[in-house]
Amino acid sequence: MGDQGTVREQVDAMSHDLQRAMRLPDPARRIPAEPARQRAATVRGVSSVAWVDFGNLLAMVDGAQYRDYATIDRICMALAPLGDTLWVTVHLQDRQARSGEDLDILSRNCQLPSGENAFGQRQRRMNMVEPAVRAEHQAARMKMRDAQARKAEDDRANAEALHNIPEM
Repeated sequence: MGDQGTVREQVDAMSHDLQRAMRLPDPARRIPAEPARQRAATVRGVSSVAWVDFGNLLAMVDGAQYRDYATIDRICMALAPLGDTLWVTVHLQDRQARSGEDLDILSRNCQLPSGENAFGQRQRRMNMVEPAVRAEHQAARMKMRDAQARKAEDDRANAEALHNIPEM
């Protein structure tokens, strides 16, 4: 009664808690694009950074050892002073990749577990080849390798059998 400052603080805290529970980013604390890009580029292992759209930040890293959730955490911590990192989903790709699997992009929202998004944000698929398609291709390659190995074994066995047949 009469302490409007305390009441306002409590209502603001309740509002903030409700926004977090709903995964609703704070519209008053949106992350500015260019300062965020510059800060993310200073993180160890990050070679370049670009915004894909207003909420998706793509970072190229120097090697597979940096394509992990710890690097995403470091980028998010660098962005935290700029505003509400619930706005940002970080995507990492290894620029030194040597295979298709190494090219896979690792993604996560700064404040949410992998695969979850803030309210109103859609999950952006950044990989050129979907994991299911890659798994199908890997299974087909393994099947082909097995068939080639069986054929080579059969050819070896046939050659040995022909070698062991006495002359008539």
